[in-house]
Amino acid sequence: MARKKDSVSNRHAILKELSDAMIALNAAKARLRPSLVRVKSENRRGELDQVEESLEKAEYLLDKLSLRLNTLIVSGVLDWKSLALIREVMKRLTSLAVVDPSIMSYISRADDLIAKAWGDFDIPQEPGASDLVTINDEVKKILDEAERAVKSRRA
Repeated sequence: MARKKDSVSNRHAILKELSDAMIALNAAKARLRPSLVRVKSENRRGELDQVEESLEKAEYLLDKLSLRLNTLIVSGVLDWKSLALIREVMKRLTSLAVVDPSIMSYISRADDLIAKAWGDFDIPQEPGASDLVTINDEVKKILDEAERAVKSRRA
């Protein structure tokens, strides 16, 4: 017979994992900023536009993820939809072509911690199709916001 996880200790473990993930994301952002400044200064003829755009999107997504993680940690309110949304945005972040391996190592560490928190989370029931559509719509909204923010910075 499977043992039910102690919900209080499990909750603390998840919050710890999310806190460590936020620290890793903030470290990635701290390393990303100088890379972005360097690329912008070297991109006088537009040869590095894609790299610059990718770094700017990564910076925006790091900000959003940090904010969402901080909200979960401070409020202490854990729900599977918030965790699922964070996981999906992390997947998109890891797919961006951020060149610097040290940045990607922090992002990868955060992704691993978020995946672990997700694995430790007890989902009360199987997510419905409408729940998944809602999460995908929210992810799309965040990615669209990132796109608009990058374009407005570059205009």
